Amino acid sequence: MIWKTSKEFLEYIFHESFGIGIFNAKGLLEDHSPDLRAFLLPQNLPQVLLNRHVSDLFPELVGMKAAFVSIKEREMDELYIGRIFRPNLNGKPGYVSLRVKSFRDGWIVVLRDTTSSGELEQQITQQRNELEIVSVELERSHKKIDRLLRTFVPTAVVDDLLKKNTARLGGEIRMVTILFADLRGYTAWAESHSPEDALASLNQLLTQAFEILNGNGATINQLMGDGFMSIFNAPLHQPHHASHALDSARQIARLPGLGGNVRFGVGVNSGHAMTGNVGSHRAMDYSAIGTTTNIAYRFQQLAGAGEALFGRTTLELTNQPYKYEFHGHFEVKGIQEPVPVYKLID
Repeated sequence: MIWKTSKEFLEYIFHESFGIGIFNAKGLLEDHSPDLRAFLLPQNLPQVLLNRHVSDLFPELVGMKAAFVSIKEREMDELYIGRIFRPNLNGKPGYVSLRVKSFRDGWIVVLRDTTSSGELEQQITQQRNELEIVSVELERSHKKIDRLLRTFVPTAVVDDLLKKNTARLGGEIRMVTILFADLRGYTAWAESHSPEDALASLNQLLTQAFEILNGNGATINQLMGDGFMSIFNAPLHQPHHASHALDSARQIARLPGLGGNVRFGVGVNSGHAMTGNVGSHRAMDYSAIGTTTNIAYRFQQLAGAGEALFGRTTLELTNQPYKYEFHGHFEVKGIQEPVPVYKLID
């Protein structure tokens, strides 16, 4: 099809979502589509738009002289500006895109109503921002829950649960070293102190003991009043778990306690035990069950304030020299032969 005038051309390609202006080499408007005015920002323009300069009609193009020259000299294919806000586009706020290309000895400016896509993009941006806010809140909540969980559940157990992404009852038989400790004389000591002071002093002492155990990679799985149980080599593997346990026992036994003979008595034993989650699907606890654990608890009962007792298997597994002495043979319920016991000495 051949157009005799640019007006015919404009009328042919005219669409309600487009506004077109043709500008001569001086940047003056020579012809335009019927609804160009709807795309213009200035509201006080005269009825006749012809011979108005491009920068008067489109404030977005002020200072773009170099770009117009580049388009004219074919250094640039076009100039494109997207998502231009119009407070009054066909009677309501909207968005337009503006495109400038070379045309004859001047330029053609094509504007398109992009309100629908602009609003959609704005909604997507808003939803993205809302999702980012939710993501930040979820991350903050996750960290808070993680901190709370590690307060009540051993850190090694939490790491193992997150790695497996499940918590099931049951477990496995593996070689472990068990450490029990109990604060000798605490009940009598607490009776002569206020409940607040007694609890604060106990918490301070337990904190010192737990820091020692954490430093040696123990899993603190039970807190029993003024005593506790911890496991080495479960659920995470520790090549030298016996040595880590004896180091912990020696340091805990050395703690000054609460004065006099109010100090920890410690029992350590190594051997095979059933390790895993014990309880029900509603409430479970990670533990180590078996003769090895029972003997470690018995050693703790035999230990005096500031003493650390351990068994022969622990001595055989350790890879470091320790000062110790034979403490005697003791009968343990469920064990036919008396069990040899050793005591760490400074």
